[in-house]
Amino acid sequence: MRQRNCPNLLAVGIGLLLATRAASAGAIQLTGDVEADFPLVQGNGVVAIVDNPNANGLASPMDVAQNAVLPGTTGWNIKDLRLSYDSASDRMYFGVNFFGIAGDADGDGDPGALSVGMGKDLPSLGGLESIAVGLDLDLDGTPDVVAGVPANKSGTGPGVASFTVAEYQRSPSGLAFSFGDSLTDHLGALAFDPSAEHPDFEFTIDRFSTLPGLDMKEGFIVSAFAGAPDDMIAGEDTLAAVRIAGDDLSGQNVPEPAAVLAWALVAGAAIAHRVRGRHRRGR
Repeated sequence: MRQRNCPNLLAVGIGLLLATRAASAGAIQLTGDVEADFPLVQGNGVVAIVDNPNANGLASPMDVAQNAVLPGTTGWNIKDLRLSYDSASDRMYFGVNFFGIAGDADGDGDPGALSVGMGKDLPSLGGLESIAVGLDLDLDGTPDVVAGVPANKSGTGPGVASFTVAEYQRSPSGLAFSFGDSLTDHLGALAFDPSAEHPDFEFTIDRFSTLPGLDMKEGFIVSAFAGAPDDMIAGEDTLAAVRIAGDDLSGQNVPEPAAVLAWALVAGAAIAHRVRGRHRRGR
């Protein structure tokens, strides 16, 4: 089963961009909970891209096709992607925010344990499971860097041990299969193996401003993917390409009308967060 999503056009690029328009946000102590670590608070420097937003600017928990027997929302369903830049360390923080637990294919609250009598749900993003973020640094429409856990794993450790920041090497099978040579000078870290205690996918890229081809003033284009081609019980989620303008991270501009509109939606997002927190931690 496959699901391809195309976020709506609003503000910059494709998708709903919530930009706080502040200077560097500073270091973040990652906990594995994107909504706690990257709060949408005016002036804190966090940029958020909502996946496939509805008329109210919110993502849908029904966005990814899944088998009717699953007990909860599949852990491939991306809610939003959040970024925050710390200029002092030249480190970019990424948080892929999920409705459930990242990588929990069957949505039962236990990634790696299959509770339905079909399909696959492997531990630690094993097998062909992948969560990946693509970065188009020269704004030519093609990613230059891909970061995350690839579908094609290296080594013999758990899937998350294959986390890397790599050159983009195009594969017809998509972003999850397009990891090339590792960019060791920029290799940050994956914060946690997603679990009920650390439900989201958070990582860093080091020496971010020195990535080849990047002009921080011009910004970059970001996209994301989550899924597995062979789990047989749920679709895959793709957050389509969105441009992050340099001012979204540097805070040099007055908020655009679309950004002001986006902030009117934050209260609704906060309510959704409280409901979602009870749902995914109560399983």
